[in-house]
Amino acid sequence: LNVAAVLAGANRDVIAAELRGHYGTLSTHFGRELPPGNLSSLLELPPEGITEFELNTRLTRHSSSLRILFGPQRASEAHSIPAAHAAAIVNSLARMARFVVLDLPAEPVEATREAVRACDFLGLILDREAGCLAAAEIMLDQVRAWGAKALIGCVVVHRTPLACPLDLEQVVQRLHHGIIALIPPAADACVLAQAAGTPVVSSHPDALIADSLNKLAGKPTEEPIVIRKSA
Repeated sequence: LNVAAVLAGANRDVIAAELRGHYGTLSTHFGRELPPGNLSSLLELPPEGITEFELNTRLTRHSSSLRILFGPQRASEAHSIPAAHAAAIVNSLARMARFVVLDLPAEPVEATREAVRACDFLGLILDREAGCLAAAEIMLDQVRAWGAKALIGCVVVHRTPLACPLDLEQVVQRLHHGIIALIPPAADACVLAQAAGTPVVSSHPDALIADSLNKLAGKPTEEPIVIRKSA
């Protein structure tokens, strides 16, 4: 959400999309309990019926430059996303905006596979603790097995301050990928931003977390994209 908001703030046409078959939480960041449209009804169409027109009717406009495709909002809307539907959604979105920012679940499902194969840039999010690092290793193995061509970088998120976080060099050495962003803990700022119905980069523009998120959003726009090979 914040990466998409930063890109849109630079007058780039952006679509943020929750490509997940279960409840999408992005709507809670805008004070919308039930957005007017979401991904679930697209799954009732055949893949060839998922056109730019159909997608556009389900997008919620947040600003002049940012549109959002929310994930399912009710338990009754939850469905697995078939591979053909995921490919049709991602390919159509790519024709509709300069940047498409996908929120992907960590599960190795068909929809994630198709999305990853279509991506130019993939950020692997993990916290600085052993369980997250082990899960990240498995996910990278899965991504490689899918034949992804995307440039991959690690986004290290500090959800809470840790007394003994993993050493960043250890993260890089085990994952064999560079770190593209370090996101500091900012629980209060995030909660206040959510209550205000706005991304934290907008509600707390001078906070350290906003600076980190701005730098992360700048990565996909670099020519060429540069990823550090060490912490």
